[in-house]
Amino acid sequence: MLNRIQQRYHLPLAAGLLAVCAFAQQPAPPAPPAPSAPGAPRQLMSQDGSAFIRTTSGNFPCVQKGRVSLAVAGDLTVHGQVRDDCYYRIRQRIATTNEQRAIELMQSFHLRSQTQNDSAYFKVVPYAPGIDTLEIEVAVPKTSREVVAISQIGSVKAFDLDGAATLESGAGNLEADRIAGPASCRTDGGNVRVGRVNGTLLCYSGGGQIRIGYSGGETWADTAGGEIFVTEVRGPLHATTSGGNIEVERAADVVRAYSLLGLIDIQQAGGLVTAETRGGAIQVSGARGARCEAGSGTIRVRNSDGPIRLNTMAGNILAELVSGRPLQDSNLSTLAGDITVLIPSNLVVTVQARNDTIGARGRIVSDFPEIQTKPFQPGVEPKVAAGALNGGGPVLRVTAAGGNIYLKRIRF
Repeated sequence: MLNRIQQRYHLPLAAGLLAVCAFAQQPAPPAPPAPSAPGAPRQLMSQDGSAFIRTTSGNFPCVQKGRVSLAVAGDLTVHGQVRDDCYYRIRQRIATTNEQRAIELMQSFHLRSQTQNDSAYFKVVPYAPGIDTLEIEVAVPKTSREVVAISQIGSVKAFDLDGAATLESGAGNLEADRIAGPASCRTDGGNVRVGRVNGTLLCYSGGGQIRIGYSGGETWADTAGGEIFVTEVRGPLHATTSGGNIEVERAADVVRAYSLLGLIDIQQAGGLVTAETRGGAIQVSGARGARCEAGSGTIRVRNSDGPIRLNTMAGNILAELVSGRPLQDSNLSTLAGDITVLIPSNLVVTVQARNDTIGARGRIVSDFPEIQTKPFQPGVEPKVAAGALNGGGPVLRVTAAGGNIYLKRIRF
């Protein structure tokens, strides 16, 4: 050591001895902080009242207009921003006033990221479970071609993306809003909420509710046990639920809706409505044709032109035809209920009505003198009425069993 000091500082022997003694008496300086590699996570522990919060944050590289894939175990929120890389922040919260105890109870996890060609991958892998839930926020380039966000157990949310978005969760809720491209949302047990998606949209839940604000393309909504609510869809709509209601405010194209036990309510459709339910009612307030089948519920169709096919095993039927728009051949039938048809006075149509109710109980009541009822002979033949309105046109067949038929005039 003495020789090194003399050589470094060019000291004589006595000065070197004094320097050695002084050096030996001084405390060792603190070690310099380790240099942070690009993207190395930063951690901060803070206290918020009776809880401790640990925040882990960092960056990882990604490609503009590329693909970003995220896989985590926790609640995941993705934001599209004007940036060149990806930023993440992970929050953990434990309700305790003891910092050491909070650290013991928090999950330990491993972060992993990599880039391959134009794709970036980010994964949060838990080492051991804790009693907290990881809250993970990731900011990605808004111009990403595709963002895939998957959580094993938590919720997934995505906002402000120009490209495609794929959201998946094993059991949590999903939410997507302000997505310029197509979107796919799939959860095995949570709810799905969509604010605005400009492209095609696919939503699936194993047992939760699906709520769609706006979709700019063809849309599929499928849930095994929840309800489906749709505000506006600009393309064809396919809605299926095994145990809930389906409510649609506006659809610009055709609508296909199936519910095993619930109500189907279509307020406005720009195309043909096909609806089927085994244990609920069907209501269509405006469409370019309707094909509805109910197992044991009422069917109501208003302001519809085109072909109308309405059939229920045990329920009433109300159909309101539209003046000024062409009607195609149509058929209304029920095995146990009444049928009421509201017919504009100027509509061109040929009516054929048949009531198969046993005995003298079932009737055919018409406001139109052009529709003539054949004499009824009990036990010999059913009650039948027919006539051509305004010269006759497409055929409207009305068949009932177990109820009455009412043909009512609407004046214009």
